[in-house]
Amino acid sequence: YEITARASSAGGASTLTHGVEVVCFWWLTIDFDDVNWDVSPGQADTVLGDLDPTTPDAPTVTNAGNAPLDVGVELSPLTTPDGGSEIDSFSGTVDDTTLPIPASDVTWFGTAVCPDDSVALDLTIFVDSATEPGDYSGQYTGWGRGAPGPACEPAGES
Repeated sequence: YEITARASSAGGASTLTHGVEVVCFWWLTIDFDDVNWDVSPGQADTVLGDLDPTTPDAPTVTNAGNAPLDVGVELSPLTTPDGGSEIDSFSGTVDDTTLPIPASDVTWFGTAVCPDDSVALDLTIFVDSATEPGDYSGQYTGWGRGAPGPACEPAGES
């Protein structure tokens, strides 16, 4: 952006030109460290998110940046401690958009989360009936990128 200010006095006119640089950034924050599904072989289970970024048992994604953010989710396969069995079938929901989440791939939801706004993240696991019962662990990675979409109102305005 360029701002031009002109001032005049009895002796003449002066022009002062200033440039303003607007730096857009995305800052994805999450309120959970663990996703704990309670599921048996042959079943599915969903951990429901909410819009409260202080509830670690209900996943919430917040855009702490100053530009619209698209949410991406990556889940590694869940494995037993000995690596003998794995679960790799997941889906997620953000803003009424439900998509499969292939293990170890980033799934983008195509939603625009405005600055200082939050969305619920629902995560579902599907466990094959042939899967060994036991404790499984894996990794969640949250991703953010610029999101085209509806214009967001500046923070604090409505």
